[in-house]
Amino acid sequence: MVELEMLWRSVGPPLGKAWSTLDVVGGMCSGKR
Repeated sequence: MVELEMLWRSVGPPLGKAWSTLDVVGGMCSGKR
């Protein structure tokens, strides 16, 4: 379980940043319509 937590800590932040970017891009695309 500890390895999984360490993996999540290293992968989580970039994943969240990418998700936020996708959300912003999606919002801009839907706003243009």
